[in-house]
Amino acid sequence: MNTNYANKKYYGVFFLVTVFLFFSFYTPALAQARDSDVSVAVNPETPGPNQDVILTLTSFAVDLDKAQISWRLNSQLGLLGIGRKSFTFKTGESGNPSTIDVNIALPGFPSLNKRIIIQPGEVDLLWEATDSFVPPFYRGKALLSSEGEIRVTAVPNIVTPAGVKLADADFSYNWKRNFKNDQGLSGYGKRSFTFKNSYLEGAENIDVSVSSVLGNYNAEGKVSITPGSPKIVFYEKDPFSGIKYNKAIVDGFTLQSKELQITAVPYFFSTPSNFSDLKFGWSINNSSITTPVSPNNLIVEIGSETGGSSKISLLIENLSRLFQTASTSLLLNIPQ
Repeated sequence: MNTNYANKKYYGVFFLVTVFLFFSFYTPALAQARDSDVSVAVNPETPGPNQDVILTLTSFAVDLDKAQISWRLNSQLGLLGIGRKSFTFKTGESGNPSTIDVNIALPGFPSLNKRIIIQPGEVDLLWEATDSFVPPFYRGKALLSSEGEIRVTAVPNIVTPAGVKLADADFSYNWKRNFKNDQGLSGYGKRSFTFKNSYLEGAENIDVSVSSVLGNYNAEGKVSITPGSPKIVFYEKDPFSGIKYNKAIVDGFTLQSKELQITAVPYFFSTPSNFSDLKFGWSINNSSITTPVSPNNLIVEIGSETGGSSKISLLIENLSRLFQTASTSLLLNIPQ
């Protein structure tokens, strides 16, 4: 028997069997491809209202580069072509969902279909420095100083297609601080997140993801909070009408009488209203003086002096916060 002929015959049979097995398994696999064989990536993962969104198709079972793909946004054709795996659109207002239908067609095989429904929602994050001191009736925001306590509150703004705004209690909240999950402060109904700033953090980056109890509404919010420094502001204190908060005493203030009562207000220190953990260091013309009984109030008396000026300085240190200190000085003019 011719050995070469036998080998060629053997290889020929092997080739036919291989081809048969390939088409036996590969062809039905394509013919039986399912809609679930195609995945859709959404960027950003949780879109908000009026935001650009990119949808991208991926698959290990279907050659999407050779498929004719059509994208329809709310039943209107938005994109059609071979290998069109990505589609960009803009979401509507909160409460107006976007429905995207994708059709994937390969010649000779059943079409695959995907439907994506985007429910846009947003979360406002409001923060406050809970232990930051400001005087009564102060109209501004109490700012954060290093090592101060902060409370961040999430306010979801998510409306159903029927126009019903979901209540804050309808959500579960997942909080992140500086990109790390905080499981202890996360959970159902936990819309507030309270923590103490670390002097090692230049900024506090807070993220929250909210999801409705039914799981069909989601939204995200984030805020970056940068600690500042406390400050000291001087005010005149009238024996009869009290502290004149409407006008601060600044350099060049001219004494109108022989006596001036100065009140120092330690803005944005983490302290109770009685300043029990603050240390006040007063000096006049660079010479230290005894701390007054009421440590933030100083009485300046002119005596028989006329003309010239006097320098009032104050250093405040927070004994319970290592890096909360402030200092300032004031030049008072003594009339002739």
